[in-house]
Amino acid sequence: MRFLSGIVENFKERFKSLPMRQKMTVSYFVPSFLLLIATNMVIYPFLVNNYGRELKKNIRQSIEQAEAFTSNYANDMMYIAQLVSGNSKIDTLLSRADYSRETDITSSYREFYNLNNAFAELQLTNSTFHIGIYLPDSAKYTNNNFYFFPESELRALPDYSALMQKTDSQQLYYTTVTERRSNDPLQQDIYIVAFSQIAVTDPEGEGQKYTIKVEILESALQKILLNAVNVEGSLLYLTNNENRLLAVSDRGLYDRLQCGTVLSQEETAAWQKQTIAGREYYELQSDDAASGWRLNCLIPVSSYNRQLSSVWVMLILSLVVLVVVIFVISRFLARYYTDRLSRLAVRMQSLQPDNFSQKLPQQVRSGDEIDEIYSSYNYMTDRIRQLMKEQYRLGKKVTSIQLSALQAQINPHFLYNTLDLINWGAMDAGADTVAQIAKDLGTFYRLSLNHGRSAILIRDELKHVQAYVNIENVHFAAAINLDMQVPEEICGYACPNIILQPFVENAIVHGIVEIPDIIECNITITAKTDGTGDVRDILFEIQDDGPGMSEETMKQLTEEYMPEQGKGYGVRNINFRIKLCYGDRYGVRFEKSDTGGTRVLIRIRAMSLEELEQQMN
Repeated sequence: MRFLSGIVENFKERFKSLPMRQKMTVSYFVPSFLLLIATNMVIYPFLVNNYGRELKKNIRQSIEQAEAFTSNYANDMMYIAQLVSGNSKIDTLLSRADYSRETDITSSYREFYNLNNAFAELQLTNSTFHIGIYLPDSAKYTNNNFYFFPESELRALPDYSALMQKTDSQQLYYTTVTERRSNDPLQQDIYIVAFSQIAVTDPEGEGQKYTIKVEILESALQKILLNAVNVEGSLLYLTNNENRLLAVSDRGLYDRLQCGTVLSQEETAAWQKQTIAGREYYELQSDDAASGWRLNCLIPVSSYNRQLSSVWVMLILSLVVLVVVIFVISRFLARYYTDRLSRLAVRMQSLQPDNFSQKLPQQVRSGDEIDEIYSSYNYMTDRIRQLMKEQYRLGKKVTSIQLSALQAQINPHFLYNTLDLINWGAMDAGADTVAQIAKDLGTFYRLSLNHGRSAILIRDELKHVQAYVNIENVHFAAAINLDMQVPEEICGYACPNIILQPFVENAIVHGIVEIPDIIECNITITAKTDGTGDVRDILFEIQDDGPGMSEETMKQLTEEYMPEQGKGYGVRNINFRIKLCYGDRYGVRFEKSDTGGTRVLIRIRAMSLEELEQQMN
């Protein structure tokens, strides 16, 4: 006991002397490793038992699925045999008084033709299976070997007696036969055959029985058995009610295990062990009561146990991987925290009263105490730097604002006074046209600048458009006709500044300016209110008779993205300003006019000048 306590004390002393990083690594790794070992010891028996149950369940389901497929084939063969025996055409042909007796070539061919057509019709609807009938050797077409076969070939079968005994009692007899292919006499195939009888009565009242067969390639059922084998070295084989082999997943393995005797002649309980050829097998059986078929399954015990042992291998591998992962994570966490503490200590030591540029890197917030210290340190240094820069920025911004305010006061007044001087001088000189241009230009810029305000009465916005058209008509010899039909009640509402003139300018530029063939430009501006109650809209419509625009151009002109320069900037700017002021349901929309040209629809809210200025501020 004293020896054990000495070991513990020695471990404590050595642990205390370890660096911080190694202490944290051991603290993370050792408890996690012990917990992992204990957990695996508890869950291993449960995993093995559960996996064993699931493996048996999967094997049983595979066998049941294979049994269901083979049972379907047996039922289909039974059904087709009933179709053949119940076919009225075949019954009529076989019940003729002179059938199969000595006849001339013409009569024989007629018999063959009619009977062949009857079988071909049945074969056409059941292409997976092949049907046939055994006829007296005296019939001249029994060597056809497609639908018709000689009875002598039937009597040559090794199990002929059992076959006839079964079919005489109106039951199907299943067996296998080896036949040559009709298109390749040298090639032989194994078929699973269902034999049955068809009984007819001739006009003289004499009965006659004929044997019919429905067959399918043994390889078709072999594929089903192969797909059902999910354990290495397993064997599935199908037998009839006479314990005669019908199909097998592995013929070579079956022959080695059979050793000249039938493997299972008595019904075997589920998962019963059998020792066959010196090797232990689990034997399972599944019987089909309707057909008498039995599906037998042999599963090597060693292969079954090997699959169970794979659970242990996977568990060991997962344990090794988890141990490595835990160790790596422990090392990473220990290094992560100790490195952060080391960086913090170094930076705090280097912090001086005249040096606030030191900042701790912080990629991802962890939310722990160290992170709070990092944040407080960085916030302190950032705040000091910001306060030092803010003083300089505020002084510079105040100077810029004062200069801009002075320019905004000087430039408009200087422009208005100059245009007034031009107007007065032109009137004194009798130049009425120059005087009118100066007056219209003064009106245009006065309303455009609008004393620096972003909202304007609709009445003044219309004056702004009229002044622009008056100036353009001097260029184009009064070829621009502007018709504004806006009710007086709408003129008292307000709108954002300069939302109509750019569209009038577009109509002029893309019409009479760019196309010399156009000698006159007609533009109509109308407006109406939409809605009732407190929320009412104003809908402007600007219609021109120009060449119009494509749908792609219309879409581009109303996109909210506004480049710094380029075609359509003013239109996009208006659409953006309207949506920014009123909301997404308002803005600019283009349509093709029925009479040619372009129709522009502008929707805004009906608001007074005070309301709109408050909305925009």
